[in-house]
Amino acid sequence: EKIGGDFPVSAKNVVDIAVTNDKAKGITADEDSEVTVWDIQKRGEPLKKFKAHALPCYTILLSPDAKRLATVAEGEVKLWDADEFKELRAWSLPTNVKALTFTPDGKSIVTVNGDATVFLLELP
Repeated sequence: EKIGGDFPVSAKNVVDIAVTNDKAKGITADEDSEVTVWDIQKRGEPLKKFKAHALPCYTILLSPDAKRLATVAEGEVKLWDADEFKELRAWSLPTNVKALTFTPDGKSIVTVNGDATVFLLELP
């Protein structure tokens, strides 16, 4: 199902996307570590843009209730308020994060890392 139209983004730079439960907003991350929030129905100018990390951001993930957003760059994980996009917490892990997920209750983030370690990050 196509939920919007074409967005004015460069597909070669977008590395990940998250969509709110109501399909109203799309959130993209690009190679320059810029996170952009889009109104999916209007397909026009972005609602918000911000630099998430100093290094390239390659993963973004919405919490199960869509109230928080996690971003990853190398071994850095950041947690954001998904309404105001204010940084809530940052973790610096000793190795690159390969994958992450929120726990089903949304109270923690689990990471799988390049050295085969797993971290449980408790959320504020």
